[in-house]
Amino acid sequence: MGLRERIEEEELRHAFDQNEKLVNALYEAREQISSLKEEVDNLTAPPSTYGVYLSSNLDGTVNVLSQGRKVKVSTHPAIDVKTLRPGQELVLNEGLNVVEAAGYEIQGDVVILKEQLDDERAVVTCAPTRKRSASSPIRSASCGSRSATTS
Repeated sequence: MGLRERIEEEELRHAFDQNEKLVNALYEAREQISSLKEEVDNLTAPPSTYGVYLSSNLDGTVNVLSQGRKVKVSTHPAIDVKTLRPGQELVLNEGLNVVEAAGYEIQGDVVILKEQLDDERAVVTCAPTRKRSASSPIRSASCGSRSATTS
């Protein structure tokens, strides 16, 4: 092999190595861009609204209390409507469709239990002169002999 051929072979090997480095750099840059795009999409997504499940309908929709009004909304196919319970929070998308079932609100007013109507309803005193019926699931609290926290 002549000197010229060795030089050409060395240049070709060097060009091949450079090409490999560039291919790896492009691959890493593509991965970073993809990751950053996902992060931007998550950060710019509209906020989700929460609603409170009230009841289900025969057509597969559910009744939800959202932003102070009762609305009839559709549910995501992955959500089993039979597992939802009154008072349970639901995550709603922009179109007010149920996209996720959440838990129950853990904060609430401390009230005095006046009368247990049945397993799911009770008459409670919220303020010294105001009474109301609580029909969401009631969780007892040890705040006194007849206190309860409503969700």
